[in-house]
Amino acid sequence: MAGHPTWPMSQGKVTKLISVAGDPHTILLSLDGRFLYVTQPGLGQVTVILAETGQPVCIARLPGKPAFLALDQYSNILYVAGSGAARVTALDPTTCAVQHVFQVESPVYGLAVAVVATGSSVNHQLWVAGMDATCQYFYSKWPPVSLSSTWRDGLRHNTARDC
Repeated sequence: MAGHPTWPMSQGKVTKLISVAGDPHTILLSLDGRFLYVTQPGLGQVTVILAETGQPVCIARLPGKPAFLALDQYSNILYVAGSGAARVTALDPTTCAVQHVFQVESPVYGLAVAVVATGSSVNHQLWVAGMDATCQYFYSKWPPVSLSSTWRDGLRHNTARDC
């Protein structure tokens, strides 16, 4: 079991150790500090932990050795992916319920989320790094809906290559 230390920056010391099994890779903390999200690729799962107590809230067992996380705090979606599958899973970050599975062209090697306001519109961007390309997906509301033939799997994509 590996432990994730927590410490208040002002004190400069570790105040809590949260033990997590399965060789944890990526950790994210919710904006309000309530939840800690941890990938455990060796166990094929993501665990949501209550940061204050260290107790698990929920576990999502997913294929593809989930090792990467990206959290869209505004849409309340946790994206999970790994290098063992060509897919990105969208989870509810408080219940671990699968909201959607996006098929991509290659195993995933990185994820990022951005929320960009342009004029009166807000676009949510999901960036997916694959084996040979990095793809940028856009959606303006959740769940994404297909609007034209330039959209795939409910998300419009822009890339130099076909993602």
